[in-house]
Amino acid sequence: ISHVQAGDVPVLYTAFLAGERDAGQLFRALPSLSPQTMGEGPAILVKLGLWTQVPNGWHAMCQSPRYFVGRRVLIRAPVCPSPTAASTFLTLKDTTTTTTTT
Repeated sequence: ISHVQAGDVPVLYTAFLAGERDAGQLFRALPSLSPQTMGEGPAILVKLGLWTQVPNGWHAMCQSPRYFVGRRVLIRAPVCPSPTAASTFLTLKDTTTTTTTT
């Protein structure tokens, strides 16, 4: 198989599942993309020849903080759900364990 069009993939995959040798060779030749391999970021896609370059601004984005000091964020937390208790509505419930995620 020398040249594959995007529309050919479903047909080739069906052939692969049916055990056709050429289709099997094609899919075995594809690079493995997993959370572990993607840990290198988009540079791995350039290295594999899937992309021509790393996206513009990627390195600057990686160097900037995700959450700035003072930024408001929504988190899931145990709160008082009763609107009839005006003084405690949506206040944090007392919990016995503390979990911190950064």
